[in-house]
Amino acid sequence: MWPTVELRPLDDEPMTELFSLLARATRLKIPTQADWDCVPRIIDHLEGHPLALLLVVPLAKDHGLRRTWRELQARPLAGVEAAFELSFNRLTALQQQLFTRLSVWTIPFDWEAAQAMLPDEDGVDAALDVLKARALLTWDGARYSFHALLRQYAYQKLEETGDPLPVHRLAADNLQAKITDPERGGTPDEALEEVDQWEKAGEWERFARRADALVGSLDRMGYWPEIGQRLERARAAVRDRLDADPKLEARLLNSLGILASKRAEWDRAIGLWEKALPFYTASGDELGQGAVLGNLGLVYADKGEWDRAIEFYEKNLAMSERVGDIHGMAKTYGNMGSVYADKGEWDRAIEFYEQALETMERAGDIRALAQ
Repeated sequence: MWPTVELRPLDDEPMTELFSLLARATRLKIPTQADWDCVPRIIDHLEGHPLALLLVVPLAKDHGLRRTWRELQARPLAGVEAAFELSFNRLTALQQQLFTRLSVWTIPFDWEAAQAMLPDEDGVDAALDVLKARALLTWDGARYSFHALLRQYAYQKLEETGDPLPVHRLAADNLQAKITDPERGGTPDEALEEVDQWEKAGEWERFARRADALVGSLDRMGYWPEIGQRLERARAAVRDRLDADPKLEARLLNSLGILASKRAEWDRAIGLWEKALPFYTASGDELGQGAVLGNLGLVYADKGEWDRAIEFYEKNLAMSERVGDIHGMAKTYGNMGSVYADKGEWDRAIEFYEQALETMERAGDIRALAQ
């Protein structure tokens, strides 16, 4: 589920050095020779995996080396799997539930996000502290995160104990509330994570709409491949639904066209917008049709095919006039002025710029008027 890199196991000597460092850091007491005798046995049992040692040392601090060695021996597992199972079984029911639910996060998450996974439970703060102390979670002073293998293990436990879809829904709700709150906002990684959480929650329509909402925000920051992947998956999800609104697929096609245009993939953009038009037509969405026609005009202008650009701008203008879209009319007049200016037809350019100016005055668009 999550990509991992397999590294060569550590030899006994570096594992012993690591044990010593961890023992000092956790203040693990080794009071007797019998305790010391357990150290090489534990190291051998963990098969050279440093993560396993990172988990076992805190357990030994709480319960002693001899008891920890006995519990490791009692299981038919070795290596990192043995450390995972022993750590998990040492948790209380609430700690186990929190540990497994937190595994739905694929990015570092804050305290509020952790609380959202068990919204009706007391003791989440204390459970987080235990998970951190047991090295099941890492903490950088602001956010918690998982080692990739631990997340995979925790998510498998989540699937074994119940349906993960509602947990993904809790994560998606938490992120959407944060991102849409003007006082808090969110990071680009959180915006992408929110879309992914809706997908994993099986909420295909919200997944598609939130993926579409990435265009106009993250695309300005250069996240074109990441947005494009999610739009393609959203479009596939919408196509699979007989009850899907055709306007939704049209919007996704339009957004994919916008991304292609930003990347100067003009022919791909044209193909996507031409596919979007019939969906807008079938749904009677004339504003959507007008937006796509305007986009086609822009991309042909970028290609230097000015007559084709003018053709689409004229169609867009007629659509805007029919639906009474004053702002759309003003924008199209300005675009047509730019095309005629590029063609060197100055008088025609001035004519359209003046029409744009007059329309902007009627619309009360001061900013556009200044431009």
